[in-house]
Amino acid sequence: MPVSAIRVPAVDTADCRASGFGDYENVASVIACVFAKEFNLSVSGASLLFHSNQQVFESSLVGANRLDAAYARQTASWAVALTTPHVIFVNEAALNRLLWPERVHVLAHELVHSLQYGLAGGRRSTSDQWLREGIAEWMASSIVHSLRLGSLRQRRATAVMRLRKLGLGETLPALHRMVTFHEFAELRSSLGTYVTYDQAFIASDFLIQRYGLQSAIQYFRLFAQSDDRLHNFRTAFGKDLSSFEDDFRAHLQRILP
Repeated sequence: MPVSAIRVPAVDTADCRASGFGDYENVASVIACVFAKEFNLSVSGASLLFHSNQQVFESSLVGANRLDAAYARQTASWAVALTTPHVIFVNEAALNRLLWPERVHVLAHELVHSLQYGLAGGRRSTSDQWLREGIAEWMASSIVHSLRLGSLRQRRATAVMRLRKLGLGETLPALHRMVTFHEFAELRSSLGTYVTYDQAFIASDFLIQRYGLQSAIQYFRLFAQSDDRLHNFRTAFGKDLSSFEDDFRAHLQRILP
């Protein structure tokens, strides 16, 4: 079938162990179980559409999301999955080329995006894209860590190593240039996927180490009532975003000599 659908099941009887995934429905169940156990959050009920190849994936992005054809083609050329408020679109052919730990990471990352939509009242909101992506990376890496398929510490080390190897410490884009989806996408296109996602992950990891994951969750919840992104950041973390940017820049200088 060109397209198949999976609905993330309830976690009442799910097993939170990664012992022989078997199929993507089982993977979704395991991820949902870890979400509930580790974060006390639910992703049950989220819908995933698996597309047999890139062409079907691209066509679905245009038809269901009303994306510009050229933009959908560009997105389909690199994205393994894309999440909207109502469904997660997956290029199954691209996903199948990955090792199982990477597949789990991709699906967990997208389910975090689904959660972010839900926390904000089922809409995109004006939350910063670097924080959306960084938190998704952090939580997905934590799930992979919990399943003993990888290490959160190793995810940190890999991000630092890749950025250090590129020698971009002083020239990495400021976080305020990564606020909208299109700004983030343009930087990803010009600088590369690793640069943008690794920087977003490191910034979010730094934020969580300072203020805790629950503050980040509260940040997304605040968008259900207000689209004032600067006020929501200050309310959730007790610090102005501009001040955090200064702290993060100093942090980058320490870890990317």
